[in-house]
Amino acid sequence: MKFFRIFLPVMSMILYLGVHNGNLALYRQGHKVPVQVYAVPVTLLPKEDQAALTAGIPIENEKQLSELLEAYLS
Repeated sequence: MKFFRIFLPVMSMILYLGVHNGNLALYRQGHKVPVQVYAVPVTLLPKEDQAALTAGIPIENEKQLSELLEAYLS
């Protein structure tokens, strides 16, 4: 799977990872339309990750975003 890196000013907006139509997605807080949707069905992830993504995983900084995306996209 090809990894596309997104550069976003994370500190200027609150982002979180969640689920959109069954796939991993990056959202800006307060918006229903994702910033990015990834071709990763959350059903392929462990149950704990599925639950966390369904609830929404807040992103604190760009490093955390990169690490989570790398983990979920690999």
